[in-house]
Order: sequence, then structure tokens, then C-alpha cells
Amino acid sequence: MTSSEQRPPQSDQDLSLLRRFEPQLRFNAGELFRPMDIDTFLTHTDLVVARKREAPQVLESRPNVTQETLVASGQTAAEGKVHLRLVDRTLTAIQLVSFHTRSELREFKKGTGRHARVGLAARLLDVAFRVSLVTRGRVPGGTAAAAAVAYREMLDTAPDPVYYGRVVRNQYYTILQYWFFYAYNDYRSHYQGGNDHEADWEFVSVFLDEGVPGEPTVAWVAYATHALQGADLRRRWDDPEVERIGEHPVVYVGAGSHASYFAGGEYVIRMELPLLAKAGAVVAAIRSVWQTVLRQGGVQSGPTGSELNVAFVDYARGDGLRIGPEGDLAWDARLLEEQPALIHYRGLWGRYIDDPIRSEDAPAGPRFNRDGTVRRVWLDPAGWAGLTTVPPASQGIPAAEEEVRRLERELAHLRRIIVEAETEAVRQGLRVETLTAAS
Repeated sequence: MTSSEQRPPQSDQDLSLLRRFEPQLRFNAGELFRPMDIDTFLTHTDLVVARKREAPQVLESRPNVTQETLVASGQTAAEGKVHLRLVDRTLTAIQLVSFHTRSELREFKKGTGRHARVGLAARLLDVAFRVSLVTRGRVPGGTAAAAAVAYREMLDTAPDPVYYGRVVRNQYYTILQYWFFYAYNDYRSHYQGGNDHEADWEFVSVFLDEGVPGEPTVAWVAYATHALQGADLRRRWDDPEVERIGEHPVVYVGAGSHASYFAGGEYVIRMELPLLAKAGAVVAAIRSVWQTVLRQGGVQSGPTGSELNVAFVDYARGDGLRIGPEGDLAWDARLLEEQPALIHYRGLWGRYIDDPIRSEDAPAGPRFNRDGTVRRVWLDPAGWAGLTTVPPASQGIPAAEEEVRRLERELAHLRRIIVEAETEAVRQGLRVETLTAAS
């Protein structure tokens, strides 16, 4: 990591801003994984390239994988999927029993079962989801436990929780992104959720209003939560749902999924599978014909396209470890721009199994999607949160005044068009009462 003496002044200012507004994360009792530094994780992985109809090829073996190794892989692994591999062997039956006997998971108490919270259709679809785990690629059983054991070894050498901060400035806001890396997402294995995969990237964003020089204030916060988009992701800083500790937002973390929530609780979420989406379109078409063409009723209670999905519970109680200001552990803050792998590596941060619905494949890093394209939240963090045209309070009146001036210009332009049309009508001897009234 670049030392403070080598950093440019702007980087020091960015790090100071990130520190000032850094969040507190609240985990569930029994959570196995917490945000960690990527360099320690890399030394416990192999760098692998997977090509169709070929056995996986190891490009670099543990403990020699570094950020520089990942950056260089872009030139040496063409026409293949480059990924890291944390778990190279699962636990034996005896080791698995020993793990569950002594694991922190014993501290987690499940609440009302997810099937008791949804209707019959969702319960039947859950059967289809479980069958799909057999027919498609999936993370091998016991991988989550093996990953937890490996992670405990990593904690021995790097116990401090880490976030990777990024500062972006646009027309209205200074945007602070806090990225958290987890060694594993064990949502399905340990919490009856929708997926498991090696590695997990999550983040929250803080939108600062710097209208008064030297006096930044928080205007909005936005938390990454499963498939939510736009306005659903954000809250005003003065929203009663936003919990705060001074200038620090509080984030409730989903058990195993590591999704972020504004308030503690248990959330029913829904995962739509591609096959179910197609079935939903068929159901919607049949319903449309039945009701609009045949003029029949009686199907209103059947599942629509949006209901053909699988329901899960995301536990975000916040009754466990607290990381951040006034918490149990303090953050080790790193600037994202100083991590070459987070800027240049387009591969996956964990095992690639070619899952048809991609939920069991590891994610790419903060900058890239799994297919190597750049994430929207990287290119346009304000647009990702639906804030492109929403000015902060300090610019609200100037923005409104500019909008009034724009409308006045458009009105003047329309008046000129009307006058020109009237003139042309008179020249041709036409009646102009209507045009005159309009002007």
C-alpha cells in the first residue's frame, strides 16, 4: 500500500473524507465472515483459467498469487474465464461434524421459516429451485464450511476488518463508496438462502453536499441490496429509517448474503429464475387473452409473471459483531485507487462453475461485471442511485432558478415560431385568429 508520504494531496483528502463518514456495519450473531483485505485472501487462492472442453489450467498457485499476478493474467489467459479458487478440497464427514460442533453458527437462531411467510405457489416453486441445484452446476457440498475454516486461518495473520474507499465527484455530489470484500457468501448453505459462492463484494455509498466550501454534509445514503435499483436503494440523510452515529451511517448486514439494509429485521426477498421468468411471460399472455379477448374472469388469484419466483428470508438483525465507529472493531481504511487488481483485473474473485443463472459463480470486482464490462455504479454512481437529476439542498434553489430560465427560453422560442407562422399566414391571406389566440 502506498505510504502517506508518497500519496498526492488529493488522495490524503479523499482518505480523510472516507474516514470522517465511514459506516458502522452490524452483523448477525453467528456470522462466519467479515470484510477482509484482499492481499491475505489472494495468498490462500489459486489463479485458474477455465476454457470450454478443457480441464482448468492453474496460472499461479497459492501462496504466490498477488495483485500483480491478477493484473498480468489479462494478457496470458485469452478466450477463457479467469478466476480465483479458494477451496481446493472440501472437508471430510468427520471434519464437517467437528466444524458444526464448534462453529459460531451455533449463536444464530433461525426465526419463522421462510415457507410460513409466503403462499402456496412460492412453496411449490421452491421445490423447482432445489431440483435445479441438482441439474445445473453448483458449489460442492461442504465448500462453505471449508471456506470458513480457511478464513479463520486468514484471521490469524490479518485480523483487522478492511474497506476499500473510492471518492467520485460529479455535478452535484461528492460520492464516497465503501467496498467490502468477503471470502465467501454462505447464504444458501447456512441460512437457507438463494445461493453460495466464493468471494463476495458489497458496498454502500454516501452522497455529500459540498455546497459550502469546507463544510460537507451528508445528503443521501445508498446501500447495495440484492437486485434493487435506483430510488429503492437510497434514503435521505434525515429519513427516520436511516440510523446514524453522528456523521456515520449504520448498516445492517444480511446473514451470509452480506446485503445491506437501513433497518434491522428479517426481510423476505425473491429470486427470479430465467426459466420461471419465461413461464411468467406465458402466464401473463394467457391471462391477457382470457380476460381481454374471451372476456372471462376467475384467474385473478393465479400467479403473475412477477410472482413466479422463489422466496427467501434475509436475516439482518444486527445482534452480533459491530464494525466501525463506536463498534467492537475499528476499520482499516484503504484507498481503492491504490489497489491495482481492483482497477485492472477483469476476472472473478472466486470459483467459476458456469452456473446457468450465475448466482453460484463468484463475482467480479468493484469495477467490472462478470462479463468484463464496466459496472454502472463505477461509471455513474449517481445514476445507479437515481440521483442524476436530484440536486442537493445547497443547489436546490440555483437548480430551480436555472430550470425556470430554461423554460422561459423555450417559451420565447415557441412565441417566435408562432409569430413567424402568423406572418406567413397573413402573407398567404389566411385567417389567423387561432394562431393569435395561441400566442
